Amino acid sequence: MVNDWQMDVFTAGTDEWLMQQYALGNATAFEVLYERHSGHLFRYFHHQLDDAELVNCVFQQVWQWVVAQAPVFTGEQPFAIGLYCYAHKLLITHLCPLLIVNSRQRLPKGSLNDGGDIGQCGAHDIRACLSHLPWLQKEAVILQGEMAFSIEDIGAIVGITVSSAERRLGFGIQQLRQQLIETPVLNKFA
Repeated sequence: MVNDWQMDVFTAGTDEWLMQQYALGNATAFEVLYERHSGHLFRYFHHQLDDAELVNCVFQQVWQWVVAQAPVFTGEQPFAIGLYCYAHKLLITHLCPLLIVNSRQRLPKGSLNDGGDIGQCGAHDIRACLSHLPWLQKEAVILQGEMAFSIEDIGAIVGITVSSAERRLGFGIQQLRQQLIETPVLNKFA
């Protein structure tokens, strides 16, 4: 049983320290890591995958990976960067077959790698407009907006240069702004 003082120590600990504590057998350290990152990680997948069962599957795979990594975790790379690098790799693994199949056929509006109908998100919030972004831009916007990763971190997570990450994020934000401005209901009061 962990008392309040001990829980405060764990809650204040860095992710890297928590992983080291978990590797030493302290389950509370894992609980704190899970509590700290699970919501953002779940939304990272939820915003990019349409299948709720697949979202749950890849979400669980990431946490299984964390458990497996604990004994060999060195802390050289920030925990969150490693977590999202692995999440990105899982996302690519599950999306690549869909991207290949979709590239051989005419894409429906709003599908995985089609930008959808820009300016007509048909909803009153950013999340709905976000669903119309091309996948690469959507991922950059989610990583920066939801998880507050820097441009450098986004580049490291998805394995691209900083300038490429900056372009993806910039184009994504530009398209979101355009959608929000051009959406009739939102523009009605302007």
